[in-house]
Amino acid sequence: MLELTQNAQAAIRAMIEESELGEGAGLRISGETDPGGEVTLDFELAEAPADGDEVLRSGEAIVFLDELAVDVLSDQTLDVEEHGDHVHFSLDEQSS
Repeated sequence: MLELTQNAQAAIRAMIEESELGEGAGLRISGETDPGGEVTLDFELAEAPADGDEVLRSGEAIVFLDELAVDVLSDQTLDVEEHGDHVHFSLDEQSS
């Protein structure tokens, strides 16, 4: 299952609070496979999970994952890097 670093948890929580989407909102990660078989992930804030999404709660952060994202991210750790007034998400393989 996808893991979140403490920095990622804090960043997601801060983004939700700033967005004023409400208490059940979270970061939604969805995947799409291109014709070459590569998976592209989309990150967006969402008020609630979409039908079929898996809900991951880590600390005070909530993440909604569609079926493809669950599969692709099952052995990954989500982190953030701060760049001035915005953040970039990064994914790393979980260490054993």
